[in-house]
Amino acid sequence: MRESSFVQNNREQWEEIEKGLLGKTDNPEDLRQQFIKVTDDLAYARTFYKNRSIRVYLNSLAQGVQEKLHKMRPRPLERVKSFWLERVPLAMYQSRKLLYLSFTIFFICVGFGILSSYESEEFPRAFFGDDYVNKTLENIESGDPLGVYKSQEPLEMFVAITTNNLRVAFLAFGLGILFSIGSIFILSQNSIMLGTFMYFFYSRGFAYEFNSVVWLHGTFEILAMVVECAAGMVLGHSLIFPGTYTRSQSLFIAGKKGITIMMACVPIIIIAGFIESYITRYTDMPDILQWLIIGLSFVFFVYYFFLFPYLKYRKVPIEIIKDNNVLYKAEEKIQWKEESSLFRNISDTLNFISKEKKKIITFSLLLAFVLFTINYFTKSELMLTKVEYLLFLESENPFVSILNVLSNITDLFLPFSFGYGYTEFPFLKGGVVIIWGAFLFLAVRELVKKEDVYEREGKGSYTMAFLAGALLIITVMLFSFLSNFTLVLAVFFFPLILFPFVQLSMLKGGGFKSYKSVLKYNFFRVMGSYFVALIIVFSLYALVLSPVFIMIFTFIEWFVPPEANNLENMNAILLGIQCIILSFVSMLFLVLTNIQTINLYEFATANKLFSEISTVGQKKKIVHA
Repeated sequence: MRESSFVQNNREQWEEIEKGLLGKTDNPEDLRQQFIKVTDDLAYARTFYKNRSIRVYLNSLAQGVQEKLHKMRPRPLERVKSFWLERVPLAMYQSRKLLYLSFTIFFICVGFGILSSYESEEFPRAFFGDDYVNKTLENIESGDPLGVYKSQEPLEMFVAITTNNLRVAFLAFGLGILFSIGSIFILSQNSIMLGTFMYFFYSRGFAYEFNSVVWLHGTFEILAMVVECAAGMVLGHSLIFPGTYTRSQSLFIAGKKGITIMMACVPIIIIAGFIESYITRYTDMPDILQWLIIGLSFVFFVYYFFLFPYLKYRKVPIEIIKDNNVLYKAEEKIQWKEESSLFRNISDTLNFISKEKKKIITFSLLLAFVLFTINYFTKSELMLTKVEYLLFLESENPFVSILNVLSNITDLFLPFSFGYGYTEFPFLKGGVVIIWGAFLFLAVRELVKKEDVYEREGKGSYTMAFLAGALLIITVMLFSFLSNFTLVLAVFFFPLILFPFVQLSMLKGGGFKSYKSVLKYNFFRVMGSYFVALIIVFSLYALVLSPVFIMIFTFIEWFVPPEANNLENMNAILLGIQCIILSFVSMLFLVLTNIQTINLYEFATANKLFSEISTVGQKKKIVHA
């Protein structure tokens, strides 16, 4: 390009940059883009116009942009100021509709708690337990109805309450990723509890005492809880209504807003815990001081989280604010026949599932139906007895809950289960589960048929996939007769058990024959990658399933006594959910295993590389005219 043309094409942009340097530029992102533009042009000028004045001009312009960009580097105090005065209000204003919805659910559920307590005097005991209710009644009789806040030392109480409130806050936020259901559940549960607590004191003539004492800390604690659940609903909303973004991009944007809101709530939760532990215990403090604390807390919270964002951004077109930084990313091709890392394989698996989500959901539901049907009609005992059910409800440790859920996985597959006796028609169940495993392999074979990774073609490929799946389930069943120690070893070396069956279904080399060549160079790679994949997938299964189970258990506990007939219906619901999630996760894991198998086989044999080498020199050359 001639120098005059180069100057003519870029003159207007350079003039805009000069005006920006002379004026006041508030947006560092604009400066960053300008710096990239100037340095690109400077590099071009240095290459083609080495001894021309245009090079000197662009070098001077680049120095000016760099200097101004350096001056705009945020200082620590400026970052804090920007967070509390810019980012948090913006996130609150953008999420205001979900915040209104969260408060609507809150008021409805508080009313439900009040109405339920009015209809049944036993309802408060279902929430707080007999010990708490009896102790409160004793305090009422002794003339100190809210003496429960004096039962612990201040520091011990502060640590316990603040830790619990933070745990509930982040649980409410994190469970929002379950399409907002988890956040709504946490909000509903705590709102009904508040309504029940209020009516418990109101109905006994202690409304004034309740309001003047409980709302000392409750103003911050309760309002923050509603905002936290709204932040979780932001996550769920992004998955349900991604708009013009992909769901991953929408979740990324929502995650930034949700985390910003949560970080703003953390100091509020800590302050509420401090007030509850050190101030609320003084139930006899002057009324004016109590109501002053309540009033200031309410005014501050409403102004900062509601009025301030509205006043600051109501006239700003939010759609054009550049705070998302989400760039379009072209769909990456899955590396089926190339050596790649485990994390890349996991990413490829998620991309594949996103692309084939309709088929995967259909196959998962069909497989879940088969697994549910055979387990439901052949079990001689319930999945959970009354004793196990009560133990599960009393467990406050989420890890114990997860272990309780996972303890039933083997029972879904094995005709001779471990802790629940023999099932009815064990051989029928065994046969159906074998067919289930075979169809799992067939479903994955159908999913990846367009990827050209199965060496066999036609009916033979489906036959081998069916056979491999059936043999894998038979092998798993045989391990159920081993001793506990041997069984642990079998679980640990499960990747070595799974690998040959997947290879058998995919490759022409006989599966076990090529298995030896792969293991010769990749034993630790096979063990490491597959074992990490196994942990990741089944951890996902446990973490997703456990909150769902806990929500169902808690809901049933409110309205359904744990009698045998109710447990049977409940177990049917739990069994169905477990079969759906397990079928989906099994398919996810098998897709990941397929990708890993092809990668490792290519690493050991280099078939693709040899194929490309054989075509060297055979491609048509491009002849330039």
